[in-house]
Amino acid sequence: MNAVTRFKQSVNHGKECKAHQPSPTSGSRYMGHHSQSNMPHTILSSRGRKKLVDLNFIYAAQKKNADRTKQYWRCEVTACKARVHTTIGDETFTIVKSVNEHNHSMTAAAVKAREAMVELKAVATSTQESSRALVANVLSKLDEHSLAHVPSNSPDSHWLCYS
Repeated sequence: MNAVTRFKQSVNHGKECKAHQPSPTSGSRYMGHHSQSNMPHTILSSRGRKKLVDLNFIYAAQKKNADRTKQYWRCEVTACKARVHTTIGDETFTIVKSVNEHNHSMTAAAVKAREAMVELKAVATSTQESSRALVANVLSKLDEHSLAHVPSNSPDSHWLCYS
C-alpha cells in the first residue's frame, strides 16, 4: 500500500480530511516533494514534552495503543477535535490516519515562534551570554508575523531566567 492510498483511506465519514491535503503550491507531502517544514516533526513544549508539527498544525501527545506501535496526537487548540495517528519509530513520524478536520486556520508563524523559543532555551542553558543578548539574537531571526506569536506577557528575558 503506497502513501497516496493511505491518504485516501484517511477519511472521516466519507469526507477526506482537508487539513492533510497537500496544497497545490507546496507539492505533495507524500510523494517526496516537500520541504522540511512540511514533514511531520516534533518540537518541545515549555515543559519539555514532545509536540508534533504537521502542515503547521501543532499536536500534543494523547496516548499510545496497547501494543505501543501507534501514538495518538490531538490538536493543541482546545476546541478543535482534529487528531492524527502516527507509527512509533525512532525519530520519524509517519501519519497513518487523520481523524476530524481542524476548525481553525494553520499558522506557520506560530510554529516558527515556538521553535525560536525552544532554540532560545537550549542556547541559554549552554552559554554565559546575557539573557537580553540571547533574546535579541533569536528574535532578530524572526519575521514580523512570527514576532507577533512570541510571548509578550513578561519582560524580554524574565521567563528565560526561570526555565
